[in-house]
Amino acid sequence: MKILKVLAPLFVIALLVSGCQKSTDTPKSDAKSLVSFKFEAAKNPGLAQDYSATYNESTNTWDVGPLPPTTVVTSLIASFEVSAGASVKVRGVAQASGTTPNDFTGDVAYVVTAEDGSSSTYTISVDVTVQLTNRDISSISIVKDTYYYAGVILEKGSDIGNTISFYVPGVSDYSSSVLSFTNSDKAIVSDGSGNILTSGCTLDLSSQKTISVTSESGISKQYTLTAYAKPAMEITAFDPDNANDGFKWIEVTVNRKAELSKVLLGASTYSYDNSVIADITALSFWSSVADGDAIRVWNTGFLSADDTAKSDNSPAVWDVMSSLSSSNLLNYSYGILYLSSNSEIFNAVGYVMNTTSSTYWVTNTTVLSGLAAAANKGYWGSSERTGAFTFPATVNPSSTVGLVAGAYASRISGSTGTSSASWEAKTDGAYCSLTAAVSGSVNAGAASDITVTATLTSQGTVTVDPAKATVDLSAIGGTASTALTETATGSGIWTATYNVPSSYAAGSYSLPVSLGITVNGLGITKTYTPKLTILPAKSVSVTAVTATPSLVTRGIATDVSFSVTTGAANNATVTGVSADLSAIGGGAAVALSGSGGSWSLTYNVPTTVAVGSYTITFTASDSSAGVSGTGTTSLVVSSDPFLSVSSFAASPAAGIVGSATTVTLTAVLSTLNDAAATSVTADLSAFTGLSAAEAFTGSADGLTWTYSLNVGASQAAGNYPIMVTATDSLHTLTATKTTSFGLSAPLAFANSDMEAPMHNTTPGANGWSSIVTALIPASSAYESVIGPKGTSSVALHVSGATTANSFIFASAKPLNAKGTYTKICFWVKGSISANTSIAVQIGSSGTAAGQLFWIGSVGASDVVVNGDNTLKYTLSANPFTFDTSGSWRKITLNLSGYLASVATTAYSTVTDNNNFSVKIGKNATADFYIDDILYE
Repeated sequence: MKILKVLAPLFVIALLVSGCQKSTDTPKSDAKSLVSFKFEAAKNPGLAQDYSATYNESTNTWDVGPLPPTTVVTSLIASFEVSAGASVKVRGVAQASGTTPNDFTGDVAYVVTAEDGSSSTYTISVDVTVQLTNRDISSISIVKDTYYYAGVILEKGSDIGNTISFYVPGVSDYSSSVLSFTNSDKAIVSDGSGNILTSGCTLDLSSQKTISVTSESGISKQYTLTAYAKPAMEITAFDPDNANDGFKWIEVTVNRKAELSKVLLGASTYSYDNSVIADITALSFWSSVADGDAIRVWNTGFLSADDTAKSDNSPAVWDVMSSLSSSNLLNYSYGILYLSSNSEIFNAVGYVMNTTSSTYWVTNTTVLSGLAAAANKGYWGSSERTGAFTFPATVNPSSTVGLVAGAYASRISGSTGTSSASWEAKTDGAYCSLTAAVSGSVNAGAASDITVTATLTSQGTVTVDPAKATVDLSAIGGTASTALTETATGSGIWTATYNVPSSYAAGSYSLPVSLGITVNGLGITKTYTPKLTILPAKSVSVTAVTATPSLVTRGIATDVSFSVTTGAANNATVTGVSADLSAIGGGAAVALSGSGGSWSLTYNVPTTVAVGSYTITFTASDSSAGVSGTGTTSLVVSSDPFLSVSSFAASPAAGIVGSATTVTLTAVLSTLNDAAATSVTADLSAFTGLSAAEAFTGSADGLTWTYSLNVGASQAAGNYPIMVTATDSLHTLTATKTTSFGLSAPLAFANSDMEAPMHNTTPGANGWSSIVTALIPASSAYESVIGPKGTSSVALHVSGATTANSFIFASAKPLNAKGTYTKICFWVKGSISANTSIAVQIGSSGTAAGQLFWIGSVGASDVVVNGDNTLKYTLSANPFTFDTSGSWRKITLNLSGYLASVATTAYSTVTDNNNFSVKIGKNATADFYIDDILYE
């Protein structure tokens, strides 16, 4: 500092001279743009390609991605370009393009600083969202007269070559086909011209069409759609030529074998059962069948059959011979023989049996018309035996049709007239379907309204019983049968609003919806179970804070730019950020400007702020949700280099005379503005063999310095102050701090910290002549409890109940030489009940050398006791209380006069005159510790 004072006039003169000259300095640039940003695969081994960021000017944000979902974003290396001469920092760390890694788990602020010191902050947002790759058609149908005719989907194991085929009975014109389909989540379906297709659209299938299903990630799969005039398999012949044999054979022709996975021949009879004849695809010759081949089932008894080789009359016909005789046919009077694949009817033929002659005939055209009507009703039921199934009493063989041209509705099979919640089609074209959804945003910890909406889609005579329109809200605290209300009569939209209590945790909750429905007189119950998602509690947070610059000089008004990044989760929104600048001369709640996740504040630090390090707290809040989060940064105000000793301590802080002790001295330093300790010493000359400048050993960071002090057994009792001195020789700085180490008086007995063999614990009679403990030792223990003086890890734990005035313990060692001490002290912690206290006895109470000390009440303070030979273990008139409330209390026995009267007693052997014992009153419950018996 003296050198600076000498040079100051010269510096002023130099400034005056230079001020008279014309400046030729080039102005410093204020350019501070982030020109480009990307992640290069060459710099990031986890990436298979380069990912360039896109700049959003409105938010000052660079967006990158989406990156692959497996990308490790905690150490990505960015490659970037900034304005010429500008520098970049992230979280206060200087950045080098293509070199410096950063954690991009959340948004990251890049601070670009121009040559003139001005700066701009850019937010980098990295997207690692997983994009779906599914690109499938899971189901597809052609809708005809409210019926759905499922297409056959064949996957070829790749994204091309997949086919979908349709067959609708009685339809030859497919130019305006209405499609109903389900595709993968978030996938887009389009035709060959790129037009988007949605379920319910109309598509011309008079010729083959190719559609594409494109996943969210942009990958496409193609399907070729073909509509046929014939099914994949059809009944082509039916021979009742022998009246006594019944149905001699039935023949089916294969049109598109590739689409057939399971084909059933079955019969529905007057009893309305569905009986399976055979699974044709399970027969051994199925692998050799080709399109155009016929399969002829002989002597069909509607039971399992044996397969044979091709018949002699036609190499294209495969024969299946029944294993049972035609007599089994007598169980069937009339019905339908049908051909199906996975419950879809390809063909059906009606028949009737003359029970008198046991003959079977194919039904005539009139019966076939009735059969078609029954098929369109979609189910078999007892009420339909007449009308739809009007079979003539006699049949003219000349009018035999032989086969049914075309198949009937796909829902002809499988039901018995009872209602089912899964049916979409019902009698006479009436049908209904139910969906339900939950709307409303719910967060844990906040009561919120939700609305459950059930939507019924129907056609024909369909009614809903309002008393049976309910939603089960028991999973979220409501009732199991909460009523739904129709928004308008006949609208089919039923709703219920409910306030979800704040007590429900985040998770998914099922809310079953039920509607009692009548369809053409048939009662059914439809159910649908939407789910309510309760999100975790709303929260906002301060994720990053920077101060630029983070170090200012005292006495110079300096602008500091604070940049704050915030986050919000679960429907929360950061509506404001404030800073507590009161420590550096500002307000306690100064508002920052910004929005979303980026906020900033420029503050001029006054010249009056003292030197020091200041923690600035920033609070982000969502005013509507009532939630907030905080973050901090540090600002250092300094001038000259600074060195201090922030803490200095001895461990342990005390010892006992006569015992060698190793003490660790630890000094922790604080430095500022390039200061650093070059040495740390302490004056330890008060301890035997040590000097006034013992050197400490420093840690790697130079802030923690230690010294191991060995205190010998011969060191006298007393309190020893120790001062440590830290020195920074470069800046000529020193700093000091003091601590102390205490040596207490010696123990009154050997091992009188309650370690054996100080105590005599042999049970025996309650008398001094036995010099033993009586009642309590059986339930007492010597446990690891740190004593108040820190000299032992063992204390006597007295725990149990007394029935007499009993010894707790008696010493097994004599008193040490008394020297000049006039007191004996010890420590107790715990409680004794029943107005009882303890007594200390030195020597025999019946001799001149003996003395009793009645402790009396022990509570919140230490106790000093004079000798008193009056027996008073318990007193009802003046009850004792003994409870230290969990703290150690010091008990001091005043030996003045007593020790003088026994000055001639020899202490080298155990006698009555120099024993020490502790007794407790009767009818008490004890739970306390005794430890560390010392002279003073």
